[in-house]
Amino acid sequence: MEAYDDPLSAFGSRRQLSSGTGTTWTFCPPDPRLFGYEMLVASSDNAAVEIVSKDKASAGGRGTIQLLPPGGEQLLARSGDRICLQAGRVAMSSRSARSRQRVPRPANDRSVTLNESQLRQLADRLTEVPGVIGVLLGGSRARGDHLPESDVDLGLYYRLPLDVAVLGHLACEVAGPHAPVTRPGEWGPWVDGGGWLTIDDTSVDWIYRDLDRVHAAWRDAGQGRFSFHGQVGHPLGVPDFTYPGEVALGVILADPTGELTDLQQLTRRYPSQLRDAVVTRALWEASFLITIARKASGRGDTAYVAGCLFRAVGLCAHALHAHDRRWLINEKGAVASAARLPSASADFAARAHGGLAGLGTTPASLNAALHAISDLVRTTTETCQPSH
Repeated sequence: MEAYDDPLSAFGSRRQLSSGTGTTWTFCPPDPRLFGYEMLVASSDNAAVEIVSKDKASAGGRGTIQLLPPGGEQLLARSGDRICLQAGRVAMSSRSARSRQRVPRPANDRSVTLNESQLRQLADRLTEVPGVIGVLLGGSRARGDHLPESDVDLGLYYRLPLDVAVLGHLACEVAGPHAPVTRPGEWGPWVDGGGWLTIDDTSVDWIYRDLDRVHAAWRDAGQGRFSFHGQVGHPLGVPDFTYPGEVALGVILADPTGELTDLQQLTRRYPSQLRDAVVTRALWEASFLITIARKASGRGDTAYVAGCLFRAVGLCAHALHAHDRRWLINEKGAVASAARLPSASADFAARAHGGLAGLGTTPASLNAALHAISDLVRTTTETCQPSH
């Protein structure tokens, strides 16, 4: 501040911000050269601190302002050049990009609990964000086999432009002033963004889904067209039929237009052409992987053989699901899920896990694992014959 002849010159002209609830504040954005510093406001006169909270200083560049407890009033969050405001303490820090790091809930934050009614209330608020069409509960909580510590996976089905500013405001309100959300595309091409939040000590994931891409994937599935795509966190890859499968298996929490409900009714019938395509292509590739893995076993190349056999097992799981007209949307738990299918052999999971567990590092142990998984591919192929 010593660089300014007049302290007022450190701030720009007056602007206004709205919280999205109808309340508007007037503020003067600081000079961007002030970013990267931290300021603590303390006074024996509570009114001095309240003046700061009411003036609502703004991070006019790429930065964060936080007015923290004890004042108590959460006011605003704007993504990108994000602002989070609470009353009491003011802190400025430069933030050039969001991380995909889960932020713990502040100890004194009174966030919502996560029963079904409150999840639906949250979903209703999410659909008020411009661009959000509907909200769907996925994962173990949608299946009903979740544990108390299981994440809550909320699919946010959107159309561009998605108002990430308003979404960030809501994230700060329900999960604390540091709750991060991303722009679409920041997490990758298929899981393309969202937020890792903590609400009432529960991990809550907001996961973006471009609704137009979901419709396109459903049309391709109906024609038997699909591909596996690279995506961080998915070692087997993401098949594009994951999108309609998620809609089919999820629990719709909010759908003001009815578009998700209509799509869900369609996707609950697994397409015959997709069934044949997945069975044929998955088992062909699984057999090919066994062949090429044999060439590496003699060299003791455990890493390469392990990669081939992992993928072969995953493809067998996909083939069995397709054969039984069941959606498989994630490699996590795929073997256990396949083992529960009517067409699967009683020992499918034991053979799959046993073959991978016995890899070892010698040609002999690798060949034994290859034999076990090769036999698994063979019996799966005998079970899964394409329909005609």
